Amino acid sequence: MSKALPLTAALVLSGCSAPGGYQVVDWGLPLALAQVLPEGVTAEDILLKGDCYYYRYEEEIYPLPPTEAQRQAGLDRYCELPQ
Repeated sequence: MSKALPLTAALVLSGCSAPGGYQVVDWGLPLALAQVLPEGVTAEDILLKGDCYYYRYEEEIYPLPPTEAQRQAGLDRYCELPQ
């Protein structure tokens, strides 16, 4: 699995539902988000901070890769596009 650089070098997540500033996504995922999940990442691994989605993998947090529409809008991670 290719991964982006971690946002934190050694964030230990054991024993906490979401690290500071993040919230666990406990509602349905947008279809576009579900389509860009890296292999091995499940909906339970998804976090939200501001308008951007991240995922937990091996005790670290990574930004979700952007969709093509988001790249065209200049976003470098999966964030909600303005309506």
